[in-house]
Amino acid sequence: MTIRLVLIFSLLGFAACNTQRINYDSMSNDEIKNYNLTVGQWDKVYCSMEVRLESRIPRRKCATLLELQGQQIGDLGRINAANPGSSEFGVN
Repeated sequence: MTIRLVLIFSLLGFAACNTQRINYDSMSNDEIKNYNLTVGQWDKVYCSMEVRLESRIPRRKCATLLELQGQQIGDLGRINAANPGSSEFGVN
């Protein structure tokens, strides 16, 4: 029984460690450049400066190419949902 509990807690701990997303916003430009050299095309990180509606202070926002593509597809889905019956917008 004790071995089972140890095994279960070990697996839960391992699963919790693997589900964390890397915080690219806190990485320096050099760290991102070095990271991009070690990953594939879709996992490369791109950063931009964004000004939010709540604040005039620009903030750096970093995401992988795959995450950025997913955001664009989600945005287009919301635009097309607002205008049903017309698919004028698409992903290039």
